[in-house]
Amino acid sequence: MKFVHKESGQTLKRCSLLAHVSVKNLQQIADLAKGRRVAKGDFFFRKGDHPAKLYVLTQGQVDLCLHTRGGEQVIYKTLKPCDCFGHIAVFGGSPHIFSAQARTEARAIAWDIKALARAITVYPEIVRNSLGAITKENKKLQKLRRLLGQRSRRRRSRG
Repeated sequence: MKFVHKESGQTLKRCSLLAHVSVKNLQQIADLAKGRRVAKGDFFFRKGDHPAKLYVLTQGQVDLCLHTRGGEQVIYKTLKPCDCFGHIAVFGGSPHIFSAQARTEARAIAWDIKALARAITVYPEIVRNSLGAITKENKKLQKLRRLLGQRSRRRRSRG
């Protein structure tokens, strides 16, 4: 996939997942990817889906949503261009814990599992960068779960 827009190359350069990768190598990594466009309100993936792709958002905004036990959807984070998503499930090999819903029309570059495996073989820094990002997200999620658990216990004690 040649950088269709100059912004795609700029986006990949600023993506933490691809930190320390040369522009030449970014192009080779991009060649393994496919573009994906999602309309406002539609999903890149839903909670529980089997991980099939790792994404880097190039245009628009995407909400990562958690679902409470009561079925309520809670926006965990709104992604912007340069943000990576889907990596927690892809590298963890488990179903998605979030839904990724387009807040606006959104475009992303996506690598399927096979393409990602090829990229990792040649550019192992992708794994190192992903592990750092996953560790950071995990800490944020643990804090959020504690806060949501406290809120839930307070509601039950009032009722």
